[in-house]
Formats: sequence, structure tokens, C-alpha cells
Amino acid sequence: MEEERIKKLDEIVDRKNVSYKLAEKALSLNNNDLIKAILYIEEREMMGDLEKMKQTNNFVINYKKSKEYKTPLTIAAVGGLLLLKKPKLFAGLTIGMFALGFDFKIEKKSGDEIELTRPIRKQISKLSIACPVKTKFLKQ
Repeated sequence: MEEERIKKLDEIVDRKNVSYKLAEKALSLNNNDLIKAILYIEEREMMGDLEKMKQTNNFVINYKKSKEYKTPLTIAAVGGLLLLKKPKLFAGLTIGMFALGFDFKIEKKSGDEIELTRPIRKQISKLSIACPVKTKFLKQ
């Protein structure tokens, strides 16, 4: 039994390039299930990478309606690129968020901001004067 556990530890250490201490912890937390232990380590690695991205990113996408949310630009960009695989969904979400009055801006850590939605709303507002359209969803 002990020999089987050592083989599992060696397998985890070889596959994931982690310490025996972490391999032992992963096995213990997952009832000696090798696959679940490896998945546990992979999830920890992904969460660590996500935290590193949040800390090293100089830009943040700020979007708000009634509540303000901030997402690191790289994470928002990856999400947007993944959504581009489904163009109809991407277009629907983009138009929907715009129509519902979400404001988007890019913020630097230095405090500088780049407005994304307000200039577009102003242009649409100008167009709606030339071509009468209901502009209920357009806020300035």
C-alpha cells in the first residue's frame, strides 16, 4: 500500500514538476486519487497564473451600470477573443450591453482613462438627429 502511494507521488512529481510536499497534499486532499490530485494541482496553477496577470497588468477595463466592475485588460481581451468564435453571440452581447447603458473605459494605474462608450453614444446621437430614431437607450 505504501509502495503504491510512493508510485503515485512520483507520478505527480514527474508529470507536474512539483515538490513531493505539494504532491502529498494533493493526494491527501483527493483521497489518493491520482487523476484528481493532478487536476487539483493544475487548478492551483491556473489560479496562480490568473493572480499574476491581475498584479502585472497596467490596464484595467472598467464597466458599470448600477455597480462598477474592473477586469484586467488581458483577461477581457482573452474573453473577447474567445467570444469571436461565436460572432452572433459576440455581436448580441456587445449591442445588448451598449443598449442597456453600460459604460466602458480603460484605466491605467497612473489614473489616466480612455472612454470607450461615450464617444460612440455621441456619434449615434448626432446620427439620430439627422435620421429620426428612438434614442431611449442612448444616454449622454
